[in-house]
Amino acid sequence: MEKATVVSEESRSSADADVQVRNDPEGELGRRLRNQANMLAIVAHELRHPMFRIALAADVATALGGDPVAVARNLDEIRETVASMKRLVEDLEDYGSLQSGHLRVMCRAVRPAAIVDSALAAFEPLAAKLDIRLSSRITDALQDILADRERVLQIVGNLVSNAMCLTPTGGLVEISAERVVATMPVEGN
Repeated sequence: MEKATVVSEESRSSADADVQVRNDPEGELGRRLRNQANMLAIVAHELRHPMFRIALAADVATALGGDPVAVARNLDEIRETVASMKRLVEDLEDYGSLQSGHLRVMCRAVRPAAIVDSALAAFEPLAAKLDIRLSSRITDALQDILADRERVLQIVGNLVSNAMCLTPTGGLVEISAERVVATMPVEGN
């Protein structure tokens, strides 16, 4: 008898949740559904970019068939991009932790210039096709940062991709970085 009562209350709770979503789209369940839809849209967007990089690297490797160094470089790009996609899929598998606002990050010391160079190298073949120059202006004095290299590379890659979409033929996409010391004034008695 108690088991039937528990099932009945769970069913009622589920029905109440359905009613709450329909009647109160700004409620907690409505917010969760919007967050889920937003997360799926972001993941779909983030997967499109690496798939494009893989296709581009494969096309370039095919076109350069006789140059083993260039082909090897493009195959390395494909491997790196597949690793990035694997990480996104792992994030989907950890959806429960994403829902609660926890996203795995693997922070370590990374050189900002190395991240920018990797992002620009990935887009160099497409930039050449579109007659767009890619450049970076990063000072050697810029210190290593504590960051998740793959996530930062993903962000920089998205910025480069978006900039290339908005840059006319013969244009320039330049990335610069500098150290900024942030301060926050504190007032009090």
